[in-house]
Amino acid sequence: MPEVRIPAFAKINLRLDILGKREDGFHELRTIFQTISLHDELRLRASRQPGIKLTIDGNQMLSAEPVEKNLVYRAVDALRRELGIRGGVEIELKKTIPAGRGLGGGSSDAAAALLGYLRLTKKKLAAARLMEIAASLGADVPFFLWGK
Repeated sequence: MPEVRIPAFAKINLRLDILGKREDGFHELRTIFQTISLHDELRLRASRQPGIKLTIDGNQMLSAEPVEKNLVYRAVDALRRELGIRGGVEIELKKTIPAGRGLGGGSSDAAAALLGYLRLTKKKLAAARLMEIAASLGADVPFFLWGK
């Protein structure tokens, strides 16, 4: 079966300015991100079983949560719906980025899942639409599609 391995790099905030509170309750930010070498790794494989199977190694708390809540699952699910793909996929997520430290691990994992799943299925999606899907998953996700 075809397989794709893809790293999901962490980021640091080189600058973060809080510009004020928006009407929706969130804060308007200006920030400068930089990816760093610390990364998680995703492995995606086509499966004969239907649906999405996600296993997580390296973070007990994440692996105990329902997989449907995970950004990797949600990213692949969004692409499957967008592209009308019914075939199954197995995803292994090896976590090394510490959770909840502002390093963007979940967002980076989601972006890597989007790119990895497109590579696995040999499908293409317009960059603007891919950015929309990424933004629907989280504010930082679009950054991780191209990083740097």
